[in-house]
Amino acid sequence: MKEGTSTGISAADRAATLNALADPDATPGWFTRPGHVFPLRARAGGVLERPGHTEAAVDLTRLAGCEPAGVLCELVMDSGEMQRLPQLREFAAEHGLPLISIEQLAEWRTFHGR
Repeated sequence: MKEGTSTGISAADRAATLNALADPDATPGWFTRPGHVFPLRARAGGVLERPGHTEAAVDLTRLAGCEPAGVLCELVMDSGEMQRLPQLREFAAEHGLPLISIEQLAEWRTFHGR
């Protein structure tokens, strides 16, 4: 973002950029390019069209009644490796977070016609 951020690399700057990206009134002029946030575009049909993480993030925000914008990030272990399902289950349980699969989301959408 051009206003309210510095280099764009800090967590605070990235959070401000992500908030602005979700703003339906945002214009390209708000953002400095290149930047430290890498936008992805979800397919219109969501996980029913493409069973990907991008589509799942946007589907979940739509189902929650929010702007169709989501944030993806990977959780890293102390070893530097990305967490896989066993570690993600443990993390979710430890922090009281729900955990679903893309397949479960697609099944829910199909069953409920959404």
